Amino acid sequence: MVHRHRWRPMVILGSSLWTFSVWASAFAGPSFAGNYVALLLARMVSGVSEAILQCIAPPLIQKTGGKHAGVWLALYYTAIPAGTAGGYVFGSVVANAEGMDFDTAFAFEGAVGFLLLACCCYIDDDRLPKLSDGGAPAESPSVSTDDETPDLSAPLAPTDSFGASNVVRKRVFVARELHPEDGPEDAALIDPGTPRRRAPLTFREEISTCLSSQIFVLIVFSYSVYTGVIIAISTFGSSFVLALGILDTEKKASVTFGLIASAAGIIGTPLGGAYIDRVKARHSGHTEEDDRQRLAAILEAVRRMILMGTLLTWPISVVRRPSLFMSFFFLGMSFLFASTSGMNIAIMLSVEPRLIPNAIALCTFMIHLFGDVPSPIVVGLLKDWLAPSCIGENVTSDACKEERGGIRDTLIYIFLWMTWSIVLLWYAKRAVLKGEPNTKETRTGRGNGTDGAVLPLNETGII
Repeated sequence: MVHRHRWRPMVILGSSLWTFSVWASAFAGPSFAGNYVALLLARMVSGVSEAILQCIAPPLIQKTGGKHAGVWLALYYTAIPAGTAGGYVFGSVVANAEGMDFDTAFAFEGAVGFLLLACCCYIDDDRLPKLSDGGAPAESPSVSTDDETPDLSAPLAPTDSFGASNVVRKRVFVARELHPEDGPEDAALIDPGTPRRRAPLTFREEISTCLSSQIFVLIVFSYSVYTGVIIAISTFGSSFVLALGILDTEKKASVTFGLIASAAGIIGTPLGGAYIDRVKARHSGHTEEDDRQRLAAILEAVRRMILMGTLLTWPISVVRRPSLFMSFFFLGMSFLFASTSGMNIAIMLSVEPRLIPNAIALCTFMIHLFGDVPSPIVVGLLKDWLAPSCIGENVTSDACKEERGGIRDTLIYIFLWMTWSIVLLWYAKRAVLKGEPNTKETRTGRGNGTDGAVLPLNETGII
């Protein structure tokens, strides 16, 4: 859909689905219908609407953010910890208020969503770029009409607010036009000076093209590991705090742990975005080498932030004083959240601009598949195996106190797993600097299958 519609209809669609699904969740609550199936369906629709917005927002911020796109993208992702912090406060108010239940929170969220939806309807769509250049003309090839080898060193013009032409962009194209009655020997090269419209790729071809990029795959798997660790800590953090005796009540542990994690995200995410903008500014050229150096520098910056965050968070598995525990946890999580903007920018720079929306969608799917969905299950099983007495309400029991070593071992294993994210980013940076071959971009058409295709030249300038 992003190849056929501008951004506002897509945002309105996603926002409308989200708003009405949240209101449906409110009406399915105990104060109204009290229907669990309706609540389940409403929450599923809410997830679909969030996925629509997730595929649209990052590319739109990228195209319009200018030299501060990293900060704007970071502010976008800061909404997650900020919303979490607000949710803890609002949730506690609702929980302690007489005659109110979770459906009240859903109704309030729906009202806020409706106001944002109304604002989107009044923004001038014509002043913003298209979400995808899937049907845009291909670059005019710098190919001579004689037997000379084409010049492959001519710099590309910037294509987005990062000042980058993207590492895997094709630099030289020749379009071959075939007709059903023509054989391969009758194919004629189109005038190289005439811009040609790229044949739009199907959804399957876009996904295949993204997966053929080694850089993209390495970054996505690194992001999956990172997300899995963050979700595991968020899911079991309060129970770990209770089991280790850092705090003594469930309510205090839940609120304190959640607010510290949210504060780390609110502070760390925008600071990380500002740092990524500085990293990009050091490589502001538009040549292919500049593109590689820019992406490599971003990957290295993200890798260092995750490494620093892991090293600072690891001590919480051994310290016993609450002040030290919370201090190390806040500092470590701040560095981990700081990498969010850079990680997403690296994903968008690892594919062609017209593939970015579906690349974001594929990345989100793979993160769920390999990261935040299995992570709590695996960590929960590990915790139950290493500390079987620390389950549910037993986390404050004497038997659980005897198994605190198992809880600490669980934390150590979680942080060791983050090592894979750091290693994968190192390999991604290495692939960028080595010069990953261009990803394949083919399209089956009429005749012999090359009708309307955009084909890259080889080193001799011959298709």
